[in-house]
Amino acid sequence: MDEIDRALLDLLARDGRMSHRELAAAVGVTRATVASRLRRLLDSGAFTVQGVVHPSVLGRGTICYVRIEVDGPAAPVAGALATLPEVVYVSVTTGRFAVAAEIRTGSAEAVDGALARLRSLPGVARAETLAYREVHRDAVGPVGDADAQLDEADIALLRSLERDGRASYVQLGAAAGLSA
Repeated sequence: MDEIDRALLDLLARDGRMSHRELAAAVGVTRATVASRLRRLLDSGAFTVQGVVHPSVLGRGTICYVRIEVDGPAAPVAGALATLPEVVYVSVTTGRFAVAAEIRTGSAEAVDGALARLRSLPGVARAETLAYREVHRDAVGPVGDADAQLDEADIALLRSLERDGRASYVQLGAAAGLSA
């Protein structure tokens, strides 16, 4: 990765939907150069562009942190946890609790269901939980209350942008059942 790549990534970190033309003008290269560099960087896994949606907007406003004691190796437990849709963060750690995870759902009942599935996974010896009452800073997104009134098309657009923040208007329209 060179200076141009780093400049492109810095610009995209500020506005992930900047056009190739805008990026080219800001960095002083051609649009074709931007396109080829971004394709190479995306294909390499060096970065992704994803939309970050307020957790409560998509029904993930109830958050729980879990510390997990394991019987045996931690990696298989962490891998199994990572497949649960409510689990948004998983880490293998040091010490007595070899795995840490964060669960985000729409209700305390949904958290309970996710915890029951988590506790039944092979290798999970014990899980301690900590329910979040209020989040003051989130590493990846907004905090506080959200009062957006969204319809099904809005939600489909947001879910699509969560997966690919640079999805084209054609792709977004298709995902939401709308025209570009």
